Amino acid sequence: MCAAGKDKRYFTRYCLKSSLKLNINGRTFNAGAVNYSFDGIEAVVESTQHITKGAFVNVHMDNPDLDTKGEVVWTQKTPQGLAIGIKRLDIPRRGSMERYSLADILIGLQRSGKTGVLKVINGAVMKKVYIKDGDMVFSFSNQDSDRLGEILLKEGKINREHYDQSVSLLKKTGKKQGTILVELGYLKPQE
Repeated sequence: MCAAGKDKRYFTRYCLKSSLKLNINGRTFNAGAVNYSFDGIEAVVESTQHITKGAFVNVHMDNPDLDTKGEVVWTQKTPQGLAIGIKRLDIPRRGSMERYSLADILIGLQRSGKTGVLKVINGAVMKKVYIKDGDMVFSFSNQDSDRLGEILLKEGKINREHYDQSVSLLKKTGKKQGTILVELGYLKPQE
């Protein structure tokens, strides 16, 4: 892992050596990115100008391609310049997030309090996580092995008879399989 500021870290920090431009209050500063996470960037500003905690900043980086808005959450003088921690204010909404672990993405979306759909595609495999106010409320997969009934059957939470009965009722009623299994008494609501 990369060296980081003194603040408490919530996400994995990924090493990064890239130049970037910071625009703070209409002034542009050259800086070098040191590391990044799903919600932040650590950079060293070449200028000796004073940058204050709480300042809002526009960040432009060519590699990886990133334009984001942020807030300076800490500063520290170093022999190389002024190290600053920038908390991103605009969590990515579209595009590739391959640089981040899935756990970091899910934590970041939860903390953002946003509503939307995280769509993950790998070849023919597609999975979606539906998020409301930062909470995961539903998921979808195009893989049969990811279906709730299949998982419960494989883990021994229900037997084949329970599974077959719930699938039959699912087709007749249109209710969700989890709801049917609870109504039949095969699962408890908290499960």
